[in-house]
Amino acid sequence: METFDVSHLAANRLDFVSALLACIALLLAASAFPLFLLLRDRAAKVAREAAKEELAAFMEDLEKTAVSRIEALLLGTMRDYMPPTKENAMSDDIANGIAGAQEAKSDADPRNPESPSTGAR
Repeated sequence: METFDVSHLAANRLDFVSALLACIALLLAASAFPLFLLLRDRAAKVAREAAKEELAAFMEDLEKTAVSRIEALLLGTMRDYMPPTKENAMSDDIANGIAGAQEAKSDADPRNPESPSTGAR
């Protein structure tokens, strides 16, 4: 007659549970790599989108700040440079004389084939 050995049965069950847990651990480990890659790619995508939004907001704020500072500096610069300009203002006769001299110089340009100095009109 065969005797029922409890320790033998418990050892067999322990082997089965150990093998089952090992299989579950391998499945979890095998699924962890693709999940890690997926989460890493998703995190990178979210970070890129957030960085673009922040950069756009920063650039808009920077542009507004720059324009306001330039406008403030422009008013001061105009205030500083207008009095000397008014003091040294030239008359219309002087301005017309300068313009006429410039036109005469461009008419006598040797690179211009229609200039009066070359005679080819």
